Amino acid sequence: MMNRPVEPLDEGDLPLVHALQIGPRLPWTVLGEILDQHPTSLAARWRRLEDSGSAWITAHPLGHPDQMALSFHDVRCRPGHRRAVAAAIGRIPEVFSVEECHRDRDFMLTVITPDPAQLTDVVYPQLEDIPQLSGYESTFCTRLHRTATD
Repeated sequence: MMNRPVEPLDEGDLPLVHALQIGPRLPWTVLGEILDQHPTSLAARWRRLEDSGSAWITAHPLGHPDQMALSFHDVRCRPGHRRAVAAAIGRIPEVFSVEECHRDRDFMLTVITPDPAQLTDVVYPQLEDIPQLSGYESTFCTRLHRTATD
């Protein structure tokens, strides 16, 4: 969760973001040819988007779904405690993403552990130790159809 408001994208940012969604590993020189812009200008634009919190890069361990346990968790917290709960959740190494939500949940977590036992033995106790966290529900991924490498 960020402490500052995210700056809106301008029209010049959109082609770069779109190109990186399609080819996230393309070098700046290739992107420069595609977008008809100098690679240095594109890199500077991307750096500005990162610095403003408008764009970021994320990754997670690569492995076959049979070699890890992927789960999603809807988390609720007591009113007025989102920031504290988000900070505490962010310190749990097995939590790979924290998405702020509205309505019936405050956050959705993506958790990756080597096996379901580690989720039960390691992650759940850490969630239960967060005083302002009022509850969570878990959903388990039983089949992965595609990954980002596909």
